[in-house]
Amino acid sequence: MSFITQAAQATQRQAQRLAARARKLPNIMAGTLAMLMAAGPAMAALPGTVAPGQGVNGGDYIALLQQYWKQGVAVLVLMMGTYAFVEVAGGAVGKFREWREGKAELTDLKWFFFIGVVMLVAVVYLLTTANSIL
Repeated sequence: MSFITQAAQATQRQAQRLAARARKLPNIMAGTLAMLMAAGPAMAALPGTVAPGQGVNGGDYIALLQQYWKQGVAVLVLMMGTYAFVEVAGGAVGKFREWREGKAELTDLKWFFFIGVVMLVAVVYLLTTANSIL
């Protein structure tokens, strides 16, 4: 069998698969439409949005946005603290691996852990202070 014949057969099989998928498309579209129509009544009974923690009067949209902003900043502060923790922990694991391989001394490892803990305490303190100021 020549290369051209094999290529033609492969192309023919691809065309058959594509045609089979195209025949299934109306069924998929009908199923999707049915699911969307069935979801309409379920969406009607959803509760309203939750107001932020420090009670805002109804209709005071500026205060509402301020509270949402504060909560967004709080989430950002938590993410920054998590990033600092992950970076220090990753560096500590790397330094421990170097110590196990004999590339670093035990004093290097101790100092890394000490500086890492001090740095994490400082980062958590600064982020907590920044969050309370807002």
